[in-house]
Parts: sequence; C-alpha cells; structure tokens
Amino acid sequence: MHHRDDLAFPMEEYQRRLRELRQRMEAQGLEVVITTTPENICYISGFESV
Repeated sequence: MHHRDDLAFPMEEYQRRLRELRQRMEAQGLEVVITTTPENICYISGFESV
C-alpha cells in the first residue's frame, strides 16, 4: 500500500480492518461486500466522500 498523509488513522489500522473484514467474509462464504454508507466506506478505506 502507498503512504498517505491524509488518513485519520495509521495505515496499519486500515490494513487491520480490511484483514478482519476479509476473515469475516471468508467465515460466511462471501466473495463480495457492497457498502454504500459514507461511514462504512471511510471505516474500511479511509476515503471520505462529500
């Protein structure tokens, strides 16, 4: 992953969140997760939409 200075948390925190999401997806047999709320998008990726 690339270094970013505009994240609310360290990159390691986002990596942990993504790893946990992938583990939960695997445990439930999911291949895709669709998230549409700004809060959830930001939680997983750090991207803040308008």
